[in-house]
Amino acid sequence: MKSLGLSHLLQILTCILLLTPSFSKDDRKTYIVYMGEYPKGMEITESFHTSMVQSVLGSKFASDTLLHRYKSFNGFVARLTKEESERMKVGSTVKHLNYFEDVHAIGAFHAMRRGILTSKSAGNSGPNPSTMADVAPWYISVAATTIDRKFLTDLKLGNGQIIRNLIIPHCSRRVKEHFYPIRFSNRARKS
Repeated sequence: MKSLGLSHLLQILTCILLLTPSFSKDDRKTYIVYMGEYPKGMEITESFHTSMVQSVLGSKFASDTLLHRYKSFNGFVARLTKEESERMKVGSTVKHLNYFEDVHAIGAFHAMRRGILTSKSAGNSGPNPSTMADVAPWYISVAATTIDRKFLTDLKLGNGQIIRNLIIPHCSRRVKEHFYPIRFSNRARKS
């Protein structure tokens, strides 16, 4: 009889523990992120919503963060902390998501509303070396690791001779402030 009473008590305690909600500092709740109507003629994939959440969460992104993607409107359901949900708001006070001061994001948004896809060079402002950061989700960012074009110009010498198609390298401030004699490579001395 004692073992039966102990067994019941153990089962009741187990049920109580299972039914008691657990809370943590990183308490996530379910949020619906509404982004308006789908742009006409454009299909937004799940990877688009995933990359948007990843740009906000960074390394904290987990595969179970994105719970559902709506097909009737442009939006999704995500498990976020209160802070993360604030960062997802457009025009929030978080610096990197303030689209109202980014002229490129504003122009691209209006183009997207009319069904025009906009691409933009990414620049060199990524969070880490060899990275880029453009968080406006309505345009495509394009990046490159090298420059594949030549900068050509004509060089007019003091005697009137013109040397055409000279490639001008990137010059430091010191070089720009002084004149240096021109030396052709076939006449240069080996040092």
